[in-house]
Amino acid sequence: MTTESLGAPHATMSHPWGTSPVGAIAHGVVGVQQTAAAWATFTVKPRLATLRFANLTLPTIRGPISVAAAPGRLEVGVPCNTQATLCLDAVAVAAAETPLSGALLRLLLDGERVGAVVDGRHLCTAAPVGCAAAPRTLRLVAATAAADAGQE
Repeated sequence: MTTESLGAPHATMSHPWGTSPVGAIAHGVVGVQQTAAAWATFTVKPRLATLRFANLTLPTIRGPISVAAAPGRLEVGVPCNTQATLCLDAVAVAAAETPLSGALLRLLLDGERVGAVVDGRHLCTAAPVGCAAAPRTLRLVAATAAADAGQE
């Protein structure tokens, strides 16, 4: 952080550039972006790169948005007076050494298959997601795994 002035007792750490990493993590790494006024709608599109997970609670005027992201899995606490578009990085999951490599990927929201749209390297829920009693869980699964679970 950078102080506002040189020396005490008038120094402060309150400048925006002192907290800029917070915005970079919230909006860049975890990918929480406001898409309507007052957070009525928002998107969660994590960009984890080589991170194994990222957790964040972002306070908003409509309530806190909690996010727990890992490759192929996303848990989001959606405030009840909002709608969210949830996305997972399909390219990173498909490129990793996982059972999903080379498979056709599907999205499961709270264990149920949902429509998906491609947004760059991400697969996103086709319809906005509202609140639930527990955080909403989005997972990427191979199409064959979804068929075996009766989700096709």
